[in-house]
Parts: sequence; C-alpha cells; structure tokens
Amino acid sequence: MAALVDGPEIWTVAESWRQHEPSERSVENLVNATGLTARQVECALAYYADFRDEIEAEVKHVHRAQREARAAWERRRALNG
Repeated sequence: MAALVDGPEIWTVAESWRQHEPSERSVENLVNATGLTARQVECALAYYADFRDEIEAEVKHVHRAQREARAAWERRRALNG
C-alpha cells in the first residue's frame, strides 16, 4: 500500500478525489475535505495518476472488505433475533 510519508495511504486521497463531482475536483477542495496540505494532495494525486490501476484496485479491495464486514455484522445482529 502506497502512502504519503507524512500522511494517509494514497487510496484514501484518490477516493476523496473521486467522491467529488468532476466540476468540484480541485486541490483546494481536497485540502478542505481532508485536512491535508496542498503539497500532500499534489503528491498523492501525482502517484494516483502514475499508478492508477494499483490505486483503483486498492479502492475496490477496501470497498469489498467494508461490504463483507457489514454483512458479517448484520449476520451477527440477526442472532439476537
């Protein structure tokens, strides 16, 4: 998993970028949404641009893990009847 030296994993920045409407995608908006510096955002986006397949695979993996965890939690709750 690729990560900023002084920040989060790159996929989290890419996911935040993707969550914005295309017309709202800017470094400034990502800085405001994440609390990262403009330099951190720029570095993360540069990595994302160069290794897009890797980062998008990681995003898919995280989403799958989240769905599986949610399903397991719901199965566990169902035991309480």
